[in-house]
Amino acid sequence: MKKLLALLLFICASNSNASPIDLNIFIPLINSDFREQKFQNTLKPYGSKFGIENVEVGNTKFVMYKFQNDGFMLNVANNRVLSVVVYKEGEKGYRQFMGKMPLKVNFTMSRGQIEKVTGPPTECIAAQNVLNVKIDLSCSYSYAYPVKFNVTYDSLDSLDYQAKPLTMHFGLVNEVSKNIIKFN
Repeated sequence: MKKLLALLLFICASNSNASPIDLNIFIPLINSDFREQKFQNTLKPYGSKFGIENVEVGNTKFVMYKFQNDGFMLNVANNRVLSVVVYKEGEKGYRQFMGKMPLKVNFTMSRGQIEKVTGPPTECIAAQNVLNVKIDLSCSYSYAYPVKFNVTYDSLDSLDYQAKPLTMHFGLVNEVSKNIIKFN
């Protein structure tokens, strides 16, 4: 009986009843205080269905709120939301992000299709391993939002326009992030 109850609790906990998050509403809240009511209201449908990972870099403590069943992660430092990362199915153990994204980009699009919408990347970096973390082709784009848009593709070839996205990262430009961390 205990095993059946544990299995039912696991099934219930792993099924999210929340509607997919709309990043067009969420992204303007980047740089908000994570504790603010407007931010908490955005996350309310997801309840406590997340994991937490703490990482310390220098004197700064980062908290990563991992909503693996919903396909996204929040990066927070000094109670400020720095970025949201969305994932393709199976990438780093996440379910695929099914919500709405800016500019109607999605995980079925190729790099070429994404760049028709965003314009060319401001930079692309290809590397196989950095600090024991596998990294594919990572490209950064500038567009009309006050945040940086970075896509990691399933290729190491900087000329592969058929590459598909593995993750999409929407966050503050690095200099802004450094100032928030430095002055808060």
